Amino acid sequence: YRRVFQYLLKLKRTQMELEKSWASAMHQDHMDFAKNRKDRRKCSEQRRQHSRPMWHVREHMVFLITNLQFYIQ
Repeated sequence: YRRVFQYLLKLKRTQMELEKSWASAMHQDHMDFAKNRKDRRKCSEQRRQHSRPMWHVREHMVFLITNLQFYIQ
């Protein structure tokens, strides 16, 4: 049981780090958006193109961590 709970704690920490990185990236995105108000449309499209692969990876990681956590519990 000790090993299972240690693993569950590692999964939870990983999940929390993913959430923290998402919050940090969202904050930075909003700050960049506020700075570049003049070129909103152009800048917005560039940001989406640039960050899309990162968000896909993050979504897959969150999906895996959440389901693994649920399965073990």
